[in-house]
Amino acid sequence: MARQALLRQFSFPRLEADGQTHARDCECARCEAGFKPSEGQRREAEARMKVQAQRHLAESMVRKAQERRAAKRLKVALELEEHVRQTDLWLSKQADDFARLDEDRMLAELLRLRAEGVPANEAMERVETRMPARRAPRR
Repeated sequence: MARQALLRQFSFPRLEADGQTHARDCECARCEAGFKPSEGQRREAEARMKVQAQRHLAESMVRKAQERRAAKRLKVALELEEHVRQTDLWLSKQADDFARLDEDRMLAELLRLRAEGVPANEAMERVETRMPARRAPRR
């Protein structure tokens, strides 16, 4: 009998799901001495546990929403970088094309004649007779 009392004295408390309240069937020394939690204390502990679970759920939902927003921002940033790259390529090609146009003597002469007021057909004929047509290099 003394041995059984000794075992009870050293047994660990059994706890409810909240991890703090001693269970109804707890046989620890404290509970054996009559210091078990009352039903009101059990209800309060259960309510605290529910509030804590709701808080954890809300925190995880907020964290997931923040992660989704961060992923969306990253996606938009990557899309914008790709658009910038495409635009830079297009502008580079346009600059090359304009540089080639500036070097074209026939076009320069045609534009000069048109600026002097020569009709388009006549200006084309003059340019074609003065300068032999060259083929533009193909890309």
